Amino acid sequence: MQPSTQTHPPRLAPSGGVIHLVRALEEEGVDYACIRDALTMDFSQLNEKNTRIETDKIKLAYRLAMELKLSDDFWLRLGDSYSVHNYHLELSNWILTGKNFADILPKLHGLYGLSSDESLDELETYRETGSGDGEVIVQPFSSMPVSHRLFRPYTELSAATLVRGYTSLLGSRDMQFRFYFEYPAPDYHQAYRDILGENIVFCAPATEVHIPRNYLFQTFISSDPVMHQYYEQQLSELLEPRQESGRLVNSIETILLSYHGNFPSLVQICDQLNMGERTLRRSLNKLNTSYRQILLNTKMKRAEYYLRETDISIEEIAYRLDYSDYANFRRAFQANYGQSPSQYRKQIH
Repeated sequence: MQPSTQTHPPRLAPSGGVIHLVRALEEEGVDYACIRDALTMDFSQLNEKNTRIETDKIKLAYRLAMELKLSDDFWLRLGDSYSVHNYHLELSNWILTGKNFADILPKLHGLYGLSSDESLDELETYRETGSGDGEVIVQPFSSMPVSHRLFRPYTELSAATLVRGYTSLLGSRDMQFRFYFEYPAPDYHQAYRDILGENIVFCAPATEVHIPRNYLFQTFISSDPVMHQYYEQQLSELLEPRQESGRLVNSIETILLSYHGNFPSLVQICDQLNMGERTLRRSLNKLNTSYRQILLNTKMKRAEYYLRETDISIEEIAYRLDYSDYANFRRAFQANYGQSPSQYRKQIH
C-alpha cells in the first residue's frame, strides 16, 4: 500500500516508535514487509534512528502490524518494553531533561500538530477531575475511529506504554494506576496484572486509566533545566513552522469534513474563512499546496475510512465523494495509494 502524497507540510514525529515496533516483530519472527513498504522513506534510513516521519505513516505502520499473525499478548508486551528512551534526537533529550509531565504535555500536543485541548491518537488525552490529590482520567484513543477487532490491541499498547513512560521517567515501579477495560478478560489476563498492576476491571462501562494527579507534577529523575532549554531550541525548529502553516490547512479540512458530498467551491471556502480569493490562493501557494490538493487529500481520507470501516459499495463511495463515475474515483485512488479501491479493501479485510 502506498500512502497518500501530501504537498502541504506534514505532521512529523520521531521514528523511534516504528523502529521499536520493527525490532519486536523481528524477535517475534514475523514478516514485516508490509510495514517497510508502507513507509515512504528508504527503510535503511529509518533504521539509522536519525529520522522523523509523518504521524499518518506511524499510524499506518501500527495498523498494518495489527493485521499480521502475532501472539495474543504481543501488544501488551510491546507497550511494556517501551520507554521514553526509545524515541530519538531532540524529542527524547527534551523529554528526559524536562521538569514533569504537566510541563511537557502541551509541547507534545504541538509536535503532533494538535492544540492542547484536542484528543491525541498515539498519546493520551488528559481530563482533570477534582483538584489537589485527585485523579486524572486517561481515555485511550477515545476519539479515534478504531474498528472493534483492533480496539483491544490499541488499548493494550496505550495502557502499557503509559505505565512504562511514567515509571521510567519517575524512577519507580511502585506506582498505583486503576484500569478499566470495556472488553472481557482475555486468556492471558495475568499478564495484564504483571504489567499494569492489580487494580484492573474488565467489562467496564468505558475504557479508562485513572492516575493520581500528583504524578503529573513529580520531578523527573533525569531533569536538567539547562539542557532542557538547549533541546527546547532544537524542538522549536520542528514545531513553530508546522503549527503556523497547519492552521490554515486544518481550517479548510475541518470545513470540508463537515460536507458529505457536494463539496464547496474555492469561493465558498473563502466566504466561510472571511478571506479574499487571491489572499487564500497566495497563502496556500506559500505552503506549497492548493485548495484542489487539500480537497483531494480530504476525499482520499474519507475514501479510506469508507473502505476500511463500512460495507458501502465502491460505486456509492465514488458518488458520495462527488466523482462523476467509478472510473474517475478509481484513477484518483490508484494515483494516491498505488492500488485500486477494491484491492485496498480486500487487503485490509
